[in-house]
Amino acid sequence: TSRPHPMPPLQLVVFSGLPGTGKSTFADLAGRELGCPVFSKDELHASLKRSGLSYDRAGWMSHELLTLLANNQLRLGQSAVLDSVTALQKLRDGWHMLAEGYGAVFRPVECVCSDAEVHRQRLEARRRGAHGLRDLAWDDVAEVAARYEPWVAEQPLVLDSAGDPAANLRQLRAYLGVTPPD
Repeated sequence: TSRPHPMPPLQLVVFSGLPGTGKSTFADLAGRELGCPVFSKDELHASLKRSGLSYDRAGWMSHELLTLLANNQLRLGQSAVLDSVTALQKLRDGWHMLAEGYGAVFRPVECVCSDAEVHRQRLEARRRGAHGLRDLAWDDVAEVAARYEPWVAEQPLVLDSAGDPAANLRQLRAYLGVTPPD
């Protein structure tokens, strides 16, 4: 007989990193592994922009909505995954405090792509028009990189999308406390 796998602890998992580094792909994997919702800043941003808000205002409001959605999940005793560039330490600190307030484990993940050419190709190949946001150019990534603050309060798991996908999945599962299926 097979024994049930132990449930991972209540957690708030935050995927951060520059555009085009695999955040959404990794966040979706984490959501599936934990059986919890993934809340995407880009999807919220696009929805707010379609409602008539300016790009900048919709961007800031989408972070507020991410916080609200994470709060609601944690309040119900359910884990959540957030998918956002999360360039500013003050956003990370707020989400860390939110997790602590519910006794949840804060799990920061920073996505990178160590191969600049692969990163650029992925960014230029993706199409965000379905979300209602403009496609980003390589110059946009440079602009985000210029204001992207290093993680200082905690050490995130770093996943390199230019690396071995199976190794990334093993690292992510171990970090989340998820046992792979038999």
